[in-house]
Amino acid sequence: MSLARKEIWQVRLKSLVSILLVLFAGLVLRIFQKSVIEHSKYSEIAQKQYRDERTIEAERGNIYFYDKTDLTPATLNVQKYQILVVPKNTPDKNEIAKQLATILSLDEKDIFEKINNDKLYVPPIAKKVDKKLADQIEALKLKDVQIFPDYVREYPEKELASHILGFVNHEFSGNYGVEQYYEKILKGEPGLLVAEKDNKGRIIDFLNEDIKAKNGGSIVLTVEKNVQYKMEQILKEGMDFSDAENGQIIVVEPKSGKILAMASSPNFDPNRFNEVAEENKDREFSIFVNPAVSFAYEPGSIFKPIIVSLGLDNEKFEPDTKGGPFSNMTVVQGYEIHTALNKGYGDETVTQILENSDNVGMVWVGNQIGNDLMREGLEKFGFNEKTGIDLPGETTGTILSLKNWRDIHRANISFGQGVLVTPLQIAQAYATIANDGEMPRLHIVDKIIRKDGSEEPIENTTVRRVIKIETANEVKQMMQSVVDVGQSSKTKIEGYNIGGKTGTAQIAKKDGTGYEENSFNHSFAGIGPITNPKFVVVIRLEKPTVTRFADATVLPMFKKAMQFLLSYYQIPKDY
Repeated sequence: MSLARKEIWQVRLKSLVSILLVLFAGLVLRIFQKSVIEHSKYSEIAQKQYRDERTIEAERGNIYFYDKTDLTPATLNVQKYQILVVPKNTPDKNEIAKQLATILSLDEKDIFEKINNDKLYVPPIAKKVDKKLADQIEALKLKDVQIFPDYVREYPEKELASHILGFVNHEFSGNYGVEQYYEKILKGEPGLLVAEKDNKGRIIDFLNEDIKAKNGGSIVLTVEKNVQYKMEQILKEGMDFSDAENGQIIVVEPKSGKILAMASSPNFDPNRFNEVAEENKDREFSIFVNPAVSFAYEPGSIFKPIIVSLGLDNEKFEPDTKGGPFSNMTVVQGYEIHTALNKGYGDETVTQILENSDNVGMVWVGNQIGNDLMREGLEKFGFNEKTGIDLPGETTGTILSLKNWRDIHRANISFGQGVLVTPLQIAQAYATIANDGEMPRLHIVDKIIRKDGSEEPIENTTVRRVIKIETANEVKQMMQSVVDVGQSSKTKIEGYNIGGKTGTAQIAKKDGTGYEENSFNHSFAGIGPITNPKFVVVIRLEKPTVTRFADATVLPMFKKAMQFLLSYYQIPKDY
């Protein structure tokens, strides 16, 4: 071998040795990393291969109707049981399957197949088992048969207040209503059930490493059971008479903002939510959605006192300011606007415009206010924003942005068309007038009872001042005049000063091309007593068929509701 070739061979040999040394060093470093640095990580992975963790649901907090003396349950947690078997350790699987099948009235073959397999996950033999049956199984002392609590949510009053409550689904989570809104408080914190697995992933035994579940807190509503029941009864009678498609009644305590009742129909039985969903699958909107907070509509004439309050508050007129003469019709930008009865009222004061529910007179009222002040005032009243009620699914309604307003928009809005609001927003606006011009924060929960037993009251707060005290008092007196001598005289109650306003509003077509023929929303919003307001009641019926006008449908309903409230809460008479 020549000297040159020998040197080349030596260089190659040295290079190979260097590469082997580098590879060996890397291997040593990797082994060190795995065995020392990442030991805890892989140890944890190894441990997990032999552990099985299952969630133990916490007991859900309850919901109660308001009661001065005691808690009246709107929900119940009925304790049931889960039956589990550790299949690997079971000595006589046939006998276990036979005994469990006899007690649980299940198929013996199905039980045997569950416990005689090598699956990584062994499902419970049975869920929601009654205590009586669980006790029978416990008494047998069957080896490796485990019994654990399993709760079922029940609603003892069935359909009562169903849109307020919502329901709990199969995963024991809240859907709709208070069940959903207060989910974090009601649900609590789940625990863990820890089991040991073999190298094939089969459960060998349950370990004494359980993490106990922390039960949820409870909710006390502002709603009394008796009041809610009566409002739902009145609503049902009104809907049966009018043949309306749906309806709502809301009762608010104006000084506190407490919802005393919120009835919606059709309602549902939350105990049967699966069946209810199937029975109503062809409905345009889910039957579980609360229309009092989620559906916006054109309110009609119940909007008129709100509009009048804006003119009074901005000193555009006084209650006795005269306008007119007003005929049965006026034209705005080529659009004809008629009075409801196609009657002209001549010269009228602003109070008389409300008494007669004169659409043409209200166009004049709107003209005095103007676009800027009207839209600004409506936003102060809470329209175009959520009330903040502690219920899910609230919508804001719709008011056109100011840049899109024309004279015809102002004219329509002045008598409650061309604007979308929810029944709850109307209730909040009337509560604002009743509460001397200060807007109360509406809420449906009175207090939270934490899992340690401590109580957390929900404070009664106000959102903002909307109109002056003097303005609120003037509007209340004008609404009393509507009841005393105007078109709402059917709502008069002996001994009490009552104020309010009816509304008959056309229903817009879904394609936005105008209004449906002979389809109306009937509404009434009222305050009682006017001199010291205790209640605001808002009633709405959608598409009643017996008559076009609201005086024959919602006025009797309002009178029944207000008479009941005044009597039930023992409100002193005014005279």
